[in-house]
Amino acid sequence: MKKALNYIILVGLIGLTIWIFVSNNDFDNFSELISSANIVLLLIAVLCMVLYWFFEAI
Repeated sequence: MKKALNYIILVGLIGLTIWIFVSNNDFDNFSELISSANIVLLLIAVLCMVLYWFFEAI
């Protein structure tokens, strides 16, 4: 039962993330959005993801 609940929550979070991404962004200006983003913050976010994956693996 707990495993099924975890899968339901996972699918719900993935669906919510995709819905927010698609509904709040204008894909015609997507390249402008990425180019105007703060590069330092993007690199920090990628570094945090890599560190999270690394520490989850050990």
